[in-house]
Amino acid sequence: MALGQKCQSGLWRSPRPADGVYTSLGAFKGVYSGSNTTGKQIKIYALGGNPPPKKINFGNSDNCVNTFSLVASVGGYTVANSVDGNSQWNKSGSISFDVPDGSAFSVISNGMMAYGCDYGTFTVFRYQ
Repeated sequence: MALGQKCQSGLWRSPRPADGVYTSLGAFKGVYSGSNTTGKQIKIYALGGNPPPKKINFGNSDNCVNTFSLVASVGGYTVANSVDGNSQWNKSGSISFDVPDGSAFSVISNGMMAYGCDYGTFTVFRYQ
């Protein structure tokens, strides 16, 4: 028996994540891929999406750090998208989406790559 496990139906099991709790899944650059194995539908939040600072000369885009890009997919379908390539003011984005039990999901931040910017960084949270 590992620490924190409980006997359920004669087997030692780790407890499922508690309901009504936000859990940080971490900070990522470019892509985060996950799978919902909680036994319930969850909500995912992604915040940020900014690439590192880099001066570029492309229309309204003159500094990559002031732009952001966040795109989410569940089971291969795009379910959330937030992008702003205008770099006149500092900004960041956020998206949220539901993930059914057993489904794979991903968050991608690469919307400014065509302009010479790097992948964006973002933080991911799960709510159950």
